[in-house]
Amino acid sequence: MKKQSKINIFTDGSYDAHHKTGAWAGIIVSGDEEKTLTGSDEKQSQHVMELKAVIRCIEYAIRNYENVSKIQIYTDSSYVKNLIPRREKLQNAGFKTKKGVDIANRPWVEYFYNLIKNQPIEIEKICSHQKKGVSEATDYNRKVDQLARRLLKRKIKGLD
Repeated sequence: MKKQSKINIFTDGSYDAHHKTGAWAGIIVSGDEEKTLTGSDEKQSQHVMELKAVIRCIEYAIRNYENVSKIQIYTDSSYVKNLIPRREKLQNAGFKTKKGVDIANRPWVEYFYNLIKNQPIEIEKICSHQKKGVSEATDYNRKVDQLARRLLKRKIKGLD
């Protein structure tokens, strides 16, 4: 295990509704080190791809780093960002809607909450599709966006 006090995670997801295929990407920055993670799924949603990118990167950080005082996650997903303030309400409702139906993506949302339960997580929403050079965060967002879209195209074409 590597010792690191702060880790920055940049994530993005991509989804093609016509092909019912999605992809996600994440870059974990720890000191001078970068680790890129990617993946794809079929029959999931855009929200799941966004959330799965965050989940897989947090899992990696938990397995590979110790003494982490802060995990800063940067995402362009309002859905992911808004899960944090909605946590108590969703848990109190048993992850059900007012009509008594499971919330969308319930297994992923519950897993996310369990995963971050004892982790020093902060999530910042950043604007997507910014020009290069606006900030370090937006430059990394451009990278993960390109990775996720490239992987999605390859998956749709049957190359992966």
